[in-house]
Amino acid sequence: MFEGKPSVYGEAHGPFSMESGMNMFLKNLGITFRRDEETRRPRVNNLGSRLDREQKESGNYYYSAKD
Repeated sequence: MFEGKPSVYGEAHGPFSMESGMNMFLKNLGITFRRDEETRRPRVNNLGSRLDREQKESGNYYYSAKD
């Protein structure tokens, strides 16, 4: 995973497991993912929704603990 300020500085971190890397990446973006119950595809949670808030509070940005 890369962090930094474009054209100023950058840092590379890793390697990470898929879950750990995605959690870091999504935390930087400020969004959370869940799995659609019917299709099992990843979906972005609505910003500020109940599930979005719960996942951010638990630190699990990549799917909920239920999945």
